[in-house]
This record gives sequence, C-alpha cells and structure tokens, in this order.
Amino acid sequence: MAKVAFLGLGVMGYPMAGHLKAKGGHDVTVYNRTEEKMRPLVEAGAKAAATPVVAARGAKFVITSLMGDTSLFAVVEGPNGILAGLERGAIVKDDTDRATGTTVYAWALLPNHAHLLLRSGPFGLPQFMRRLLTGYAISFNRRHQRLGHLFQNRYKSIVVEEDPYFRELVRYIHLNPLRARLVRDLPQLDRYPWCGHAGVLGTGTPAWQDRGYVLTWFGRPARTAVRAYRAFLEERGAQGRRPELVGGGLIRSLGGWAAVRAVRQRGDRVRSDERILGTDTFVARMLAAGDARQQTQGSRGQRLREAQTCLRRRCREARVGLAELQLGSRRGRVAAVRAELAVDLVTHLGLSLAETARHLGVSTSGVAKALARVERSGVH
Repeated sequence: MAKVAFLGLGVMGYPMAGHLKAKGGHDVTVYNRTEEKMRPLVEAGAKAAATPVVAARGAKFVITSLMGDTSLFAVVEGPNGILAGLERGAIVKDDTDRATGTTVYAWALLPNHAHLLLRSGPFGLPQFMRRLLTGYAISFNRRHQRLGHLFQNRYKSIVVEEDPYFRELVRYIHLNPLRARLVRDLPQLDRYPWCGHAGVLGTGTPAWQDRGYVLTWFGRPARTAVRAYRAFLEERGAQGRRPELVGGGLIRSLGGWAAVRAVRQRGDRVRSDERILGTDTFVARMLAAGDARQQTQGSRGQRLREAQTCLRRRCREARVGLAELQLGSRRGRVAAVRAELAVDLVTHLGLSLAETARHLGVSTSGVAKALARVERSGVH
C-alpha cells in the first residue's frame, strides 16, 4: 500500500482519487481549494490536507489534476506548494501530461531566466509551459538536493505576428548570451551549448528544435541559409537591448519610440496590447479572436455548472449518493441513474461524451454504451 497525495478534486480528479482509495487500497491524502469536495472522500477513509505541502509531505506518489497553468503553479511552486514538502525520490505525475505538439525555433538559457520562441500545439501554450517549468523545477531540486519553489513568478508570454518579426526575434534571442557577456564574441557563441544558435548552425541541434524551419527564412539550400543566418546575426552582434521587441504594446506594434512619437504627433489611433507583438491590424485581429474564444469558454463553463446542478438534483431525487455515482459504482439503482444522466448531459446540455464521462465517473465508451441501451429501450 503506497502513500499517495492527490491534489485537485474536479470532475476528473474526484473519481480518480476515490478509485485509489476504494479500489486500490492506498493511503490517500487529498487537497482541494474548496473543502466540501474533500468531505465524501474523507468519509470513505481518505485524509484531508489543509495545504499542498502538507498533502505532499511523506508521499511516495504525488498526483495533480488541476485546471490551467496558474492553478498548477500555485499548488507546485507557490506558498505552501508541494515542492516544499516533497520527499527525495517521490514521483510526481500531472494527469494532463501528454505530447503537446509545440515547436521550438529559438531559445536561450541564462543564469536567472530563459527566452523561447515557439509555436504552440493543439493543446495550447499553458500545458507546454506547465510540463516544462514543473518538470525542470523538480529535476533541478533533485539534482541539487534542495526543497522549495524555484521560479519567482508566472512566465510572461507574447503573441507574435510571424512575417515582420520572426527573423528579428530569432536573432534577438540567440544574441542574449553575448549581450549578457556569457560569451566574448560570435565565434564563442557558435559553440555555446545553452542557446539555440549552435543548433541553427548545425552543431548539436536538439531533437526538439526546428532548425529546418528557421533556415527557410534565410534561403536555400541549407548551406547557403546557414551563411546568411550567421551574417544576419553578425550585423547586430554588438547591439544592446531592443525596446521594440521587449517594451510596451505600442512600442512593439510600431517598432520603437520614434515611431510611437510620430504617430502621436499625427494624432493617429493605433490598436496595441502588452501581450501582442505585431502591426495594428494583427493586434485587432488577435483581440477579436480572444473575445470570441472567451465567449465560447464562458458558455461551456455555464454548461458544466448546469451539469453539476443536474447531477446533485437527480442524485437527491433518486436517493443515490453523488460520491457513489462518481466513483463508478455498478449497483443497479446507481447504474440506472447514471444512464439517465448520460442522456440529459449529452442530449439536453450538449456536453461531449468525454465531458459526460468525467462527470459520471466512467469511461467515454461507458457513456456511449449507456446511450445505446437507452436508445434501444426507446426511453428518452
């Protein structure tokens, strides 16, 4: 029997933690930001922790099931985060870990921060950064035999318009070690291992760095592109900080303070945003897309809240315990209520099979079979 810490009791985490205790027989300690979600599991024999660090202390396995990188950062790296209480040798598993499809083009690792130029995959930037930062923090702490949080704040991300800025950002990021005086000159930077520049040149390219795509911006064939890329860096080798790449929204969008002053003198109105590096048109398009996405997420969030209300009401009417339902019980009455709820959640609330499965504590195929049985019976 292993000692397990489980953090995050949402629609996915709650049944998983319950299975570990009820069916796996493990010594489970749970943590959730809202205490009421822990009570049914405590009644079933689990322990409740007041903070993540208390949950993780002494655990052999630590499992997180959290929504978004901000929540994970708070639980892992924040005050009373799990890194302060992990035993050496403990295994940490984030249940959302998977290949993210993220492509890295340029990077530089400096003593107290890092720069990345990447294209996020279908699962989004937060999941990639969660895996990267959490994995690095844990491996760093193990390697240096230390406890506690490693990163001070959340990472900073900027959406970039590719055509006008890609080459400039590759150069800016790869020249960081030279500006920070970690190397003396470009020939030394050519051999520097903690930066993507050597990878673009072809001397030790990491498997996760897309050298080929970067070189397409500098010509063909690859040998000619490498020479053009190296000459491009040499043009600005001695240049310092680039305010149009790291400054505020208007500075980024217009390409420097001189352009900002000219626009203000003409009285022109220009869209800008601190989170976006691009032209006025690009900024406006990104903001519009963000507004549309926020509205979609809001409607989905409303459906999920309605689903929770529906579950509690139906369980109360049928005198079935919500915890028993979500822990996968196959007792006749529970299974019947689950099948009825599957129809309600999919047909009336428009939830996907996967979302419905998470609410009901069963697999996606289990929901599909329940719907098929109801369809055959002619009961709706």
